[in-house]
Amino acid sequence: MVDGCASTEAGVLDPANSAYVLETLRAAANGCLQGDFDGMVTAPVHKGVINEAGIAFSGHTEFLQELCGVERVVMMLATEDLRVALVTTHLPLKDVSAAITPERLSQVTRILNADLKAFFGLEQPRILVAGLNPHAGEGGHLGREEIETIEPTLEQLRLKAYS
Repeated sequence: MVDGCASTEAGVLDPANSAYVLETLRAAANGCLQGDFDGMVTAPVHKGVINEAGIAFSGHTEFLQELCGVERVVMMLATEDLRVALVTTHLPLKDVSAAITPERLSQVTRILNADLKAFFGLEQPRILVAGLNPHAGEGGHLGREEIETIEPTLEQLRLKAYS
């Protein structure tokens, strides 16, 4: 049970509830970390309202990363037949390209590969990587991230996997 919720009205956002909302996330995450819970399901939260309350917050993913004290977390959207993992999370679109670094792409791919094996029972996961730019950059005509960052990083990961 988490205390501290201000009065609420359906459909009305209130920055006074921001600390309460984050405390519910913290309590659920700590329950998972301590083995009291097997999983955690969250609903969307309004990042803008939390920030209006004076609390720097970009999203659940980063909040849980900090709470768990890990270097990188991976956001995955999953259905029974499809799993989509994101290399970047909660960034303005103008910052996404710079955030796709070889280090980040490698970390996310390695975490994804390990977790697909450990948590989804896939012995040899097949990971496909979408291009950042339209048509994967069209050979550099619509962006060079695929040529300069994504393809070389994936090639290095393939070489390490088969050596």
